[in-house]
Amino acid sequence: MALSNARIAPPDRFEEWCDFSVRLSGSEDVGALASALKLPPSFTPSAESPQSEVAQRLLARTSALSFAVNTPGAFCPMRFAGRMPLLAHAGVATGLCAFFDDPGVIRYTVASAYIDHTGCDLLLRALSRGAHVRLIAPRTPNVYAHANRAALGRLMRRARETGGRLSVRMHPAMVHAKAASAARADGSVCAYLGSANLKERSLTQFGELLMRAEGEVAAELQQALLSLYEEAEEVTGEMLRHDPTRAAVETWLG
Repeated sequence: MALSNARIAPPDRFEEWCDFSVRLSGSEDVGALASALKLPPSFTPSAESPQSEVAQRLLARTSALSFAVNTPGAFCPMRFAGRMPLLAHAGVATGLCAFFDDPGVIRYTVASAYIDHTGCDLLLRALSRGAHVRLIAPRTPNVYAHANRAALGRLMRRARETGGRLSVRMHPAMVHAKAASAARADGSVCAYLGSANLKERSLTQFGELLMRAEGEVAAELQQALLSLYEEAEEVTGEMLRHDPTRAAVETWLG
């Protein structure tokens, strides 16, 4: 008699977290990812290799994927401490700037586990040109709780000052996703999913990966983000209470 793993496995602290992942199949998408990461040719499947029926259906879908990478440069303790750029190539930062600067987008739905002033400024770029931004953050993140609340309060104040159309909600679960969808005026949707937090160090110092999607993948990601948004709660002043000193320390650490 075989025992169920669920009976003997220790509790998984990530079980209740909200996150997204994508599995890639086929030489084109896997090859694009391998190229972005500068992996050896052995990581790319042959275009002639046999594929399962499921993989063939995935390849037939009308989705366009592209990838961007932050490539770390030489580490310097002084530059790290001063939060100065350490990247040899900042593809993720460039990609996110282009995403939020897209003049055709009228509405963003963004999920961010962690955010600071740099991330706020990215969203303010979209708000300043009239786009509507819906932001989902965890109510009680596993780390950087004070930094998150300080940044969200700043973002909401700046949005009110500039007349930006901002809606912020906090989810009762730990939203660990770093993703967003963008609805264009012509009805099309694009989206991104990656490892980068909307934080300064993620965009200027850390190695990160970003997948940009159009078509079906973007539409599915948008629907998943909208579901998270509906489950989340409107932000109240109580939710934004924080210790300024702890917020400053967490912002520097992250």
